[in-house]
Amino acid sequence: MFRINNFSCIPSSEISSVLNISLKNHKMLSFELLSEKASKPLKISCSEPGFILHSAEATSITPHGQATIKTDVKMTFPIGYYGLLVSIPEILTNKGIEVISVPIWNGMNAIEIIVFNNKDTEACIVPGEMIGYLIVHKYYNGMFIFENKN
Repeated sequence: MFRINNFSCIPSSEISSVLNISLKNHKMLSFELLSEKASKPLKISCSEPGFILHSAEATSITPHGQATIKTDVKMTFPIGYYGLLVSIPEILTNKGIEVISVPIWNGMNAIEIIVFNNKDTEACIVPGEMIGYLIVHKYYNGMFIFENKN
């Protein structure tokens, strides 16, 4: 298990301010590589809200078809946070591969990314290729109290 602040681009003194509040109250955002084919989630800069995920397997996607691509990465989020998978704009533009956005919660097994091929030609994914972007979001468990003002 790796702690996200161990990445070379994120010194512990500069952890994203989005995460600072919950990190003091619970555990660090962390990931676990489940196979030798898995790649560490990549954070390009400290100001980005998420991580680039890579394929752990070779896959071909038929024209206008969809596939589930394994990453062999398991993420653990601080209490009050979850991940949301979205497309990487360059991959969508160049290869026509769009990620079907799904939430990633604590306790889930390895992240699998569902993609759709928007092009009229077959798309090939190789192990280690960038395939999706995982944005870290905060959620609230608020209670609503309704009052009758009559």
